[in-house]
Amino acid sequence: MSRGPLPGMPAEAVELGPAAVRHRAGLADASTSAGIAIAHIRRPGPPAVRATPTVRGSWTLHGTADWCTGWGMLDFVMIAASTPDDRFVFALLPAREQPGLRASPPLPLAVMGGTRTVGLELDGLAVAADDVLATMDAELWRVHDAARTANTTPAALGLLRRIMRELHALGARRNRPEAVDAALAMAGRTAACRSEAYALLTGVPMMERLAERTALRAEVGQLTVRAANALVAARSGSSMLLTSPEQRWVREAAFHLVQAQTATVRVAQLAALAGS
Repeated sequence: MSRGPLPGMPAEAVELGPAAVRHRAGLADASTSAGIAIAHIRRPGPPAVRATPTVRGSWTLHGTADWCTGWGMLDFVMIAASTPDDRFVFALLPAREQPGLRASPPLPLAVMGGTRTVGLELDGLAVAADDVLATMDAELWRVHDAARTANTTPAALGLLRRIMRELHALGARRNRPEAVDAALAMAGRTAACRSEAYALLTGVPMMERLAERTALRAEVGQLTVRAANALVAARSGSSMLLTSPEQRWVREAAFHLVQAQTATVRVAQLAALAGS
């Protein structure tokens, strides 16, 4: 594939809209903040959010976007919707309630309680042509998204490293050699996973070795869950205090299992967790 507006996606698959030019500078220098509501387009079945063309490049949106993080703290939100001809339209709109757009109360989420994540109800939301960020071929977007989400994220690797260091340190500090042994038993594979993940991220074209990337992401998730629970066991009852980082790290490990999770990633995660 040639390099288009998104790495690995052909230029002809993406048509940038006026909002891409109008907001580029503000988003690039962080003077403008924006969130996204796109997780729903990864799901199989009927589209959760539908875009109906109106006049001169404008659209009307209907449906539900269940996941939008940062509501009330953002300037804009990017909402994705499915078109009748199997494309996706991405609109960049002011992040506030308006005719046709209503936000739910913040969702009661573990780990993410402070993120102000809401669901969005869209009922005839008018999107002017000037608010269109891009339109893309849906199948090629799915291919690109599958490649992107196959990767292990630096944030997941950072969490694993932090947990492993604390497990070893706690064992040494409290004279619990079994905790040190647990850390050392996982350390070799943890270091290898980190090296492999960064080698794939930085040295291999993103559309290549997807099965390897997916399996590695799943293994890192499984290692992180194991290490976090080992740390709870090593710390004992005080790890359940809300002021304890151990209980938070367990929940963060769970979050990294579901962040940008696709069906392919889920299958690999379950296999890793089952020990297959």
